[in-house]
Amino acid sequence: MSDSFRSRLIRVAYANPTLQKQVLPLLKVAIDFDSQHARDEYVRTHKVRPDTQLTVKAPESKTSPDTAGKSEHHKMPKVPLKADRYKDGKCKFTGYPEFMSQHLKDAFGKKKPLTPEHIADLMGVPALLSDADSKYTVNIVDADIVVMGPHIEIMDRTLKVDDDGHPYIYNETLMMKKGAPKGLGTKIFGNQVAQAKESGVKYLKCNAHRDRIAPSWVGYKVWPKLGYDGPIPFTPGSRPNGYTDTISAQSHADFTTNMEPKLKAAGFKAPYQVSHLYMVEGGQDWWEEHGESFNAKFDLSDDSHSMRVFTAYLAEKAKQDNTTPEEWLSKMAADKKPDPKNSKPSDKKSKGHENVELDAADHKALDAVWKKLRK
Repeated sequence: MSDSFRSRLIRVAYANPTLQKQVLPLLKVAIDFDSQHARDEYVRTHKVRPDTQLTVKAPESKTSPDTAGKSEHHKMPKVPLKADRYKDGKCKFTGYPEFMSQHLKDAFGKKKPLTPEHIADLMGVPALLSDADSKYTVNIVDADIVVMGPHIEIMDRTLKVDDDGHPYIYNETLMMKKGAPKGLGTKIFGNQVAQAKESGVKYLKCNAHRDRIAPSWVGYKVWPKLGYDGPIPFTPGSRPNGYTDTISAQSHADFTTNMEPKLKAAGFKAPYQVSHLYMVEGGQDWWEEHGESFNAKFDLSDDSHSMRVFTAYLAEKAKQDNTTPEEWLSKMAADKKPDPKNSKPSDKKSKGHENVELDAADHKALDAVWKKLRK
């Protein structure tokens, strides 16, 4: 529809009360402007009545997946915490929590004081404290928190504040011991998300790691499934431990030929995110074959891509167990005493990476989630 025809149609519609009701609502959708200035110029140039229903809408540029139900709040269920969860010696606090900087206390303690118990909650420790005789150690030295125990070889987290004053948690390392209960890793993460969000933490970050020499490190393809996101590493990116990762030149060429046209057709624009690949046909398979380690972020804001994915995952897991998301998160995965024969150190020697292995039920739930999101 040309601008001149639109203008004439608007004038005719305004002259006829019946047409006003029938035509103007359609034109409200048909005529969009990038800015209020552009709209005002259109009204002035075409001599349109100033109160004409013309919308101002910025052009869409998909920098994150446009998933279904975006307008709805995808709120994280609240996980009730037992008042005595850290009593009876189930959790031992060590280090020097009393010397934590006031800067961190102010940033992370806005909703409740940053006590050692609160810090443990932010790490997802409640998922470890079953009714069994499981004893864990939480070592706190200023911003650095390390958790160790029967099922955890090491869980290392750091409390940080970004340049805008937003508190966030960097999940440095998660290494489970052999024989750890299935689903424990996602229960820890789910509890962390719930408690961090409720406490006003802005986001979580980690290195979603791939190690081609030790293929058991699968964070690069697991964390995106659970809602973490970040730029596809086409150019070398520095990591805290000094390593750099980047997509190979051969894989980059394959991306340009086979994947980029699909992303453009779906409305995505550079810089491309890992989540963009998961939203198009064949993209997840391409990433699992060609992907590398990347710096990942989990946005705890309502309606963020991260929360849409993870709350949908919780709903699927709850459906599998015929329960609610709140009850699923509250039911501890570590529901029996660790078997000393199986509670051995992991064979993963690398530190500085988050690693969670999914079981068949997790994969089934996540396949259902992403199938819905791609529609």
